[in-house]
Amino acid sequence: MPRDRRPLLRAADLTFPLTRTTLKEAIKFDGATYDSHRAGKAARYVAFLQAAGLKPKPYLATLAAGHTPEPAPAAPEPVPATA
Repeated sequence: MPRDRRPLLRAADLTFPLTRTTLKEAIKFDGATYDSHRAGKAARYVAFLQAAGLKPKPYLATLAAGHTPEPAPAAPEPVPATA
């Protein structure tokens, strides 16, 4: 598994005005590498939990398999009572 490559900038690299645009251009982010790293971390955590005799939640096992789980649907808004 590739080493963790979280985007970062060192203070010495900030030789330009810091704006959202320049920050986005300065930080090189690889989403696929991040997802792979995240799935690997989840897999190690699942193994740890199972070794301790615990059952991980299904979303963690899904993430560990390299997939991002679908977000849970939002709870419906309550209907106000009418008088």
